[in-house]
Amino acid sequence: MEFLVFRVWIGIWLAIIGAVTVLLEGSFIAKYFSRFVQEIFAILIALLFIVDAFTNVIKVQKLTFQIILKASSQVAKLKAFLL
Repeated sequence: MEFLVFRVWIGIWLAIIGAVTVLLEGSFIAKYFSRFVQEIFAILIALLFIVDAFTNVIKVQKLTFQIILKASSQVAKLKAFLL
């Protein structure tokens, strides 16, 4: 299925679900789910920050390891040169 056709079908389904929700006074039920949805979004945002922090730590570790390898190879070259 093409992308735009898929998006149109999603829009149609959302319109149908929205109309049914309005007809059945879904706003009365929605007040019970609003806190739950808020907590889910808070968890997702926290997870994004945690994942971003871990990826940055991994990048720093790789960079530090590369610097240490370069330094150790230069020390080995200097020892070989002096001996």
